[in-house]
Amino acid sequence: MQQVRTLTIAKQALAPYGAPAAYPAFSYTASSDLTGSPWGSAFTLTPTGTGTAGRATRQANLVTGQTINIAEVAPTATDWAFTSLTCVDGSGSSVIDGLTVSGAGIRLSGDYSTSSAAAAPITCTYTNTYTPHATLTLVKQVTTTGQSGTLATPADWTLSATGTSSISGASGSAAVTSRTVIAGSYSLAEVAANPATTAGYVQDGAWTCTGGTLSGTSLTLAAGQSATCTVRNKYAYGTLAITKTVTGGGYTGGTAKAFSASYTCTNGTATVRSGT
Repeated sequence: MQQVRTLTIAKQALAPYGAPAAYPAFSYTASSDLTGSPWGSAFTLTPTGTGTAGRATRQANLVTGQTINIAEVAPTATDWAFTSLTCVDGSGSSVIDGLTVSGAGIRLSGDYSTSSAAAAPITCTYTNTYTPHATLTLVKQVTTTGQSGTLATPADWTLSATGTSSISGASGSAAVTSRTVIAGSYSLAEVAANPATTAGYVQDGAWTCTGGTLSGTSLTLAAGQSATCTVRNKYAYGTLAITKTVTGGGYTGGTAKAFSASYTCTNGTATVRSGT
């Protein structure tokens, strides 16, 4: 005995990076070579949340032998993308005679009848994922005051933001300039890429950001936000004073006698100073 088969089109949403303010209506094209078929016209499905709890469905009977084509239209809503399409019968089998799945489309054609009551229902589930995006730029600034020898440049450091997605590169490069990233939390960092020229440099203050929410080195970006984060480095230099004290008897040179002294800097520069 042939069973009446039903077709259910289900829309399921995923939001691993935070739920959207509202769920959009997803559009489907549908056609049938049988006049009056409930699968002969376009329709929409709007999920109400994520996962199976928020599924939206459309269900109608099938007439064996008709040819049906259904496809999801590419989402126009910002930050939504088609993820997958799966079809199973009532017994959980994905092998259904006369059913073809291709990308975001399904086709039912020929004899797709069944004598199994358990297998009769066919459910095709479209899954879309919400991935909110933001824009991030990382900038290095370098102060070379007090440095001798080869001057460091911003390109001598590698900047990075690591979190829900990651970017890394030299300041001014495409790798860290106006990059589209997934909205969420990021850890900002820098590392010397060229120790030969960055020796003696220290970070000059904390990271600063225009846009987003910054706490220490942790940046939080909301959907649609744009942020530029800057870190500064300066050459570490200071002052050195050498004093001379004479102890014990026998010295007759008085306080006007000059003594020579020398020191060697950590960067290898030797300098001679005289004093009294």
